[in-house]
Amino acid sequence: MAIKTVTNFLDQEMDVVEYTRIEHHSVDSRITMQVTVEALYDLGFSAERFEEIITHLDSWGNKTRGEAPDEEEIQRFHEVYWEGEPEMIDREEDWISDRKGGYDVTYELIEPEVKMTPDSPPCMSDAPAAESEDDIMSDGYPRTFQVPS
Repeated sequence: MAIKTVTNFLDQEMDVVEYTRIEHHSVDSRITMQVTVEALYDLGFSAERFEEIITHLDSWGNKTRGEAPDEEEIQRFHEVYWEGEPEMIDREEDWISDRKGGYDVTYELIEPEVKMTPDSPPCMSDAPAAESEDDIMSDGYPRTFQVPS
């Protein structure tokens, strides 16, 4: 059992069970970037063509300019991020699932730390043997054992 004794803010002792709540969220990050025109030229783009490609990669795609990029241009476009050393100048996050609800939640039990003493067995294999098949868990360890205090 994972019961732990803690002291509250009134300096009173109480028994608690500790656990972790894990929330799985969807987050949109809007990152404003700047890249120098020189870096664009070094990677084979004019500033105008780079802007045209961005309009074709827009998630809505309703304000496109110029010709659609081919695979090679898209590959070079992504290289701008890694090799063009763009600067991030702003970041906004929209925690959609937190704002609207509907995120998944899982829980994990926080197991108490086993404190080893000079009298403690060196490993689980030295724990007392199980008395019956029902006392053995699927991993082969006894279902219950004494935790030194």
